Amino acid sequence: MTGLWVRPFRPILYSPLAGDLSDLIAPPYDVIDEEKEKQLLTRHPYNVVRLLVPPHLARSSDAYERASQLWDDWRRQGILLENDNLCIFVYQQHLLWKGEQVEHWSLLCTVPLTEPEKGWIRPHEKTVPSTVEDRLALLQATFAELSQVFALMDAGDRWDPLLRSVSHREPTLQARDDQCLHRAWAVDDPSFIDQACRIVSTRWLMIADGHHRYQTALAFASATGDRLGNEETRYVGMVISDFRTGATIAPTHRLLQFASPEDRERFLAQVRRKFFIERLTVQSEGPLPEDLWRDPGGMRFVVVASADCLVATVTPLSSQVAQALAQVPPPLRKIPTAILHLGLLPVLMAEAGVRPEAVTVQYTHDDRVALSYAVRDRNLSILLPAPTPEQVMEVAAQGLVLPPKSTYFFPKVPSGFVMRSLK
Repeated sequence: MTGLWVRPFRPILYSPLAGDLSDLIAPPYDVIDEEKEKQLLTRHPYNVVRLLVPPHLARSSDAYERASQLWDDWRRQGILLENDNLCIFVYQQHLLWKGEQVEHWSLLCTVPLTEPEKGWIRPHEKTVPSTVEDRLALLQATFAELSQVFALMDAGDRWDPLLRSVSHREPTLQARDDQCLHRAWAVDDPSFIDQACRIVSTRWLMIADGHHRYQTALAFASATGDRLGNEETRYVGMVISDFRTGATIAPTHRLLQFASPEDRERFLAQVRRKFFIERLTVQSEGPLPEDLWRDPGGMRFVVVASADCLVATVTPLSSQVAQALAQVPPPLRKIPTAILHLGLLPVLMAEAGVRPEAVTVQYTHDDRVALSYAVRDRNLSILLPAPTPEQVMEVAAQGLVLPPKSTYFFPKVPSGFVMRSLK
């Protein structure tokens, strides 16, 4: 037995009187840009984005207090309703991915918070302290869990059949967003919960999405739970999937802007000099051909600047990069972003005489955005394949973490779909 178990909770859900749930949910706060924020604010007066306080709303000095007041007002007005019964949810995501219909089945529940060093719940990416501080301020103001951490495990053969066993009845919740159809079935059957608990209790979980929310929950429990003796703060909402059948990862391309055109050209010259290079003809509207990444001879990256589109293959013979990666644990050497940030970029920047702090880095998951970005003066894009769930699980199994923005698990668990009070 591990230190984990499945725990039912009293969910807080939008009342049917509030409107269509599809108009009320939102993506996680950290993927809401300014344009998306405006769309959500105008979509519905009760959209959960007002409680999430994403970066642009957070500019207001009283943003967290206003979110807390809204949370209380909406509960008092019956916009948000707390269930009388304890339950968990079977959660399904139905999406179109690379031309195919895909279903992810998960369990939405609460599990006990544990420190990463205990090994029951493991991160795979580094977190940014300032983001945890922001989310902690919101949580201390609202005592509201607005979304769940997404986690993966090696669930075994019994997991998916158990989850699918409830799908014969009508779902309790259903909503559609830009990414997929979300459905959930409330379950309060003790036998079902016991079976789920038995499976989870013999596994460790890897945080796939929501590292900052998990760190925030730990900080909140430490700062608040013990002082108030509040049992709810010792648990965290979790969506748990099998890594083989319940996870999809999109690539995260790098968008680089150099201080001068000369810096960019020197960087490109080093790319041409150090790696096996093939020229690729692509249209700016993309996407890149899928078979581009299927190369057993080494890790491929696509480097684009102006009219140049170069496929750079990193092989074990790329001596300087190999030397830079020699001290990197083997599981990380299989991950494109780790090779890029721990091997390629340090070597190329140094040889080109470019200071890393003088290069602005942005990110996109869209081939077309990366290709069009590279056309502008001083800009360069590096497109790379996504890691597989198996590779990321191997990293976590070794107690290792990846550079930030290494994975983008898709689709996202929406905020406002299922919520919980921590009071």
